[in-house]
Amino acid sequence: MSYFLWNSPPDEKLNNLASTGDLYDELPKQIERMVDDERITRMIHSFSYEWLRLDRHKSMDTDVGMYRDYTRFVKEDMFKETYEFIQHILKNDLSIMNFIDSDFAMLNQNLAEFYGIDGVKGNEFRPVTLPKEEHRGGLLSQGSFLNGHSDGVQAHPIKRAVWLKEKILGDSPPPPPPNVPELATDTPGFEKMTLKEQLFLHRNKTSC
Repeated sequence: MSYFLWNSPPDEKLNNLASTGDLYDELPKQIERMVDDERITRMIHSFSYEWLRLDRHKSMDTDVGMYRDYTRFVKEDMFKETYEFIQHILKNDLSIMNFIDSDFAMLNQNLAEFYGIDGVKGNEFRPVTLPKEEHRGGLLSQGSFLNGHSDGVQAHPIKRAVWLKEKILGDSPPPPPPNVPELATDTPGFEKMTLKEQLFLHRNKTSC
């Protein structure tokens, strides 16, 4: 339990309860204590990084010429947004459905300004109530997911769909059939099309 929740050996309290045989009866209380301990962040960071493929956000080279407000500080705060969001749900025993659609986001001033959300001051992350029309609740709207599953310039619907199917629905998509051709880059004006337009053109081909 300690290695799962803290990524570390049990503390003196847990060892004493285990040695006296009282740990089972104390389990709910001890889990609550461990979740409230700052060591819980070790599990949240390591688990979230692997489960949500945050390495893709870390390695993504975003076009800062196109997105001038995107700085290394914004990129780092996008990581923190995801970690703080999961920790808030865990510590407050909120519904897991918040991962898909929440009425709040975990923001600080820097990230709120980048997202265009007013009224958030200071560096500390805190839950910020979102108007329903914002559609910014849940994991799917967070910068770590959106940037990590793009090509650094525009959205990448296929990468996002594969992530959703694998990480949220737990169902890996099958590989494409071997006879499906590559994108037709020789199509006139292809390089000026958005990825969405390129995929639409590809999808409408009989061979696809």
